[in-house]
Amino acid sequence: PGMWDTTGHRCDGPAHFSRMKGIIVQFIFGIALVIVLILGPYEIVTAAQKYTNEQQKVMDYVHGSPAALQNFTAAEISHLNDVKSVMTTARLVFALAVFISILAGAHLYKQNQVRKPALIASASCISFIVLLGMSMLLSFSSAFSAFHALFFSPGTWTFPENSKIIQLFPLDFFISTAKNILIAVIITSLGAYVGFKHEKTRL
Repeated sequence: PGMWDTTGHRCDGPAHFSRMKGIIVQFIFGIALVIVLILGPYEIVTAAQKYTNEQQKVMDYVHGSPAALQNFTAAEISHLNDVKSVMTTARLVFALAVFISILAGAHLYKQNQVRKPALIASASCISFIVLLGMSMLLSFSSAFSAFHALFFSPGTWTFPENSKIIQLFPLDFFISTAKNILIAVIITSLGAYVGFKHEKTRL
């Protein structure tokens, strides 16, 4: 008596629950690692990037500085507040992903199960970034619009070419920043893939 899965293993008892627990932890670890491999390089690139004085004031604002911005329209301030909310959420997600990946990774390492999900996660990041990079090469404007449409309400992120926010952050700024982020993610993901690829399986 008892239930059996398609691999011939019994679907009841401690062994089955242990296997299921391992699969769930690997999945959670993989998702967390993907987030870390994408948002980590993003944080590093945006922090290390050189800005003009005016750009730096805006960057400080969207990163939580209480200092008020001068000479921006109400629509521009509203959009920057939306950007601040997105960036705050991204940082919270990144911090949570770091915590989960360390916790789950440590557990999987002890169980000798960390290698496979880490390889899948890093390879997935590389594939995603390559596809994203190709779409940006084909039409950066379309990719840029799709990104904004995903995070911001329609009509809240488009401004006249002579507006201050566009003058401070023209399309070339975002092209350069996106390129640096994509390169950083690929390098980080490749490093993770090679590192885990050569991780020796412990008996």
